[in-house]
Amino acid sequence: HIPDLMGVDVLKAIKTQGLTVKTIVLSGESELSTIAPILKLGAYDYLRKPFQVPELVTSVANALSAFQLEEENKNMQLEAASNARLYQFLLNASPDLIYMLDEHGQFRYLNHQLDSVFDADYNSLTQTDWRHLFVGRQNLVDQLQHQFNERRTGIRATVGEEFTYTSSVGNQHTLELSAIGLYEGRSSDALGKFIGTYGVIRDVTETRRTRQALHQSQRKFHSLFVDSPDAVFIARIEDGLIIERNPNFENICAVMGVSDDRHDSFLWTEQQPRGAFILGLAANPEHFDWTFERDVQGEARFFEVRARQLELEGDLCMIATLRDRTHERRAEQDRLTLQEQMQQAGRMEAIGQVAGGIAHDFNNILASIIGYAELIMNARARLTEDQVDQYLGEVVTAGHRARDLISQMLTFTRAQRGEAHAVDIRETISDVSRMLRAAIPASITIDTEFADPLPTVIVDPVQIQQVVINLLINARDAISGNGRIAINVFEETQPAVCHTCGEPITPG
Repeated sequence: HIPDLMGVDVLKAIKTQGLTVKTIVLSGESELSTIAPILKLGAYDYLRKPFQVPELVTSVANALSAFQLEEENKNMQLEAASNARLYQFLLNASPDLIYMLDEHGQFRYLNHQLDSVFDADYNSLTQTDWRHLFVGRQNLVDQLQHQFNERRTGIRATVGEEFTYTSSVGNQHTLELSAIGLYEGRSSDALGKFIGTYGVIRDVTETRRTRQALHQSQRKFHSLFVDSPDAVFIARIEDGLIIERNPNFENICAVMGVSDDRHDSFLWTEQQPRGAFILGLAANPEHFDWTFERDVQGEARFFEVRARQLELEGDLCMIATLRDRTHERRAEQDRLTLQEQMQQAGRMEAIGQVAGGIAHDFNNILASIIGYAELIMNARARLTEDQVDQYLGEVVTAGHRARDLISQMLTFTRAQRGEAHAVDIRETISDVSRMLRAAIPASITIDTEFADPLPTVIVDPVQIQQVVINLLINARDAISGNGRIAINVFEETQPAVCHTCGEPITPG
């Protein structure tokens, strides 16, 4: 009982506030004109007094059932709305163009994806024929007629049909179409009524480009690896297990007489252990060279390994080429031998140039020795002991000069190279100048100037002598009549770039 408040007012308040309650009105009124407004205000039931308890129980039970049913319907509607929003989000978030056609081939639904590809206006495509998506491209309409009108289902439906679409600005796209027929009232033994087509168009341009680039990369790898004229192999760094090899690797293994080529152990020896190679490769992972010599059927052969690191399926590996360098090594040795012979010929030619001068100096030395010896022999009775010692000293001095002259000649004409060691460049040039003085006309003066101090030079003395002799002989031949040859020796710091090849060098 609510004092000072009518039941009609309660119903109005419940309706105004939108309360989800079921109301049952108990009243003694029997006139329809009184009952109708009550029901319009949202009363669920009306019981006229007096009423029976079973009537009230039944009315309450019905009200509760109705309330539960309404709540279930409301929840279902909310869930449906949520699912609709989710589906709409998924459709709009998809990178693919998703569409639905009715049974006449008109768009019932079309998301706005791939708007950067197609030139059509999406807002104007709804309820229009699918051909409007390809206005001005009749060739595509003819090509895709069957796919857009797809009625098949299951594995027979269109899957992955590719076609090329060129936009109005000239961008070419590779598109992939999949479609399936939609049916209403479908059963296990009948498709039911055809109501349209569901389809997806995907832009696979980048995928195809990536696939093509991968294919080209594989072809390049096949060409570089399998068809390489070198022996190429890939081995695991941890244990030397050979993962891949090309045919030429097997050929060179056969040449080396290798019985087990599953590991790279046959490449290493105690003198050249695998560990040293791995350390060198770790220090130079992009490029590391390793040369070694093997006795193959009694013949010394030279091989070279060029390797770089790479990672394959989580394992640190190396890809390397194995080359037989025997022919190149022999050719290099032949070249060095020929070069040495040419240098020897040059030395002999220089000796020929100075032979006259050398003979002149040697004759002077012999004349000195013979003169002092004859003085002692002819005037021995008149000479004092000190005079004899003095003359004999001159003989010995002249003999030393002859010995030094012969030593220089033998050193210079020696076929093999000398060992590089610290050389006094001042003394070397002075000796050569004295030796060549007799081979240069008296009308040509030789002036030498040495900076002080001068450091020693690590060089083969034979080679430096040949350089100076060649320079002096060339200078002599370039002078006609009176002239002067100036030899200046000084220390200079050179830049750290080679003027010939442009490569960095150690400055000095």
